[in-house]
Amino acid sequence: MNQQELRTKVYKVKRQVRDTIGTDLSHEFRSTQVYQAYCGLCGEAQVAYEEGELDDQAVTLLEEYAQKVIAVWQGGST
Repeated sequence: MNQQELRTKVYKVKRQVRDTIGTDLSHEFRSTQVYQAYCGLCGEAQVAYEEGELDDQAVTLLEEYAQKVIAVWQGGST
């Protein structure tokens, strides 16, 4: 995949999380380790894209953490 296709996948992942959990998050949820890791991966993906270095591995890891965030939001565990 090229950079634009990978970036599109990142946007889809982020949109899925936002559509599922919303934007009005409690401090407690924003403080969870899994949510903090997800946010960090979002930032890393953005920087990698800007530097032309976004790859499948980074996108896959972001997708995995997005699913963990959604699971925690829905009352599951990671």
